[in-house]
Amino acid sequence: MSAVLAASLMATPSFGGGNQSVGSVLELLKGMANDNTGSSSPASGGTLSVNGNSLGSYDYVVKVGDQTVSSFNAADWFTSTEDSRSAFIVVVGNLTINSGQVFTPAVRKLFTAIYVTGNLVINGAVSMTARGANHS
Repeated sequence: MSAVLAASLMATPSFGGGNQSVGSVLELLKGMANDNTGSSSPASGGTLSVNGNSLGSYDYVVKVGDQTVSSFNAADWFTSTEDSRSAFIVVVGNLTINSGQVFTPAVRKLFTAIYVTGNLVINGAVSMTARGANHS
């Protein structure tokens, strides 16, 4: 991690989850990226409202430092809550998904958003095939 990025993270309060009301999904993801402690395990966040529209509940994980997925384990990135929550994945650093790895939740999610502050290298795949929520 660069000294500038490290200094920036130290000066910014950490993201604490909870109910969120933001102007855009990008705004939320950038706020999560400012988490200087990281969340090594996926966690329940609360409810989410974007530009005045309720998007239901969300889960999130923030990983600080470069991440290489060479043996994908969904539990490292997603909660096991099915249908009722979206998933936000933030990597403060680089994310590499190696060949032969499919980055996908184990259960259905409302949607998934991945935000990487560094380089994203996908030699495998990111997929939501058969993972759309069964939600009213």
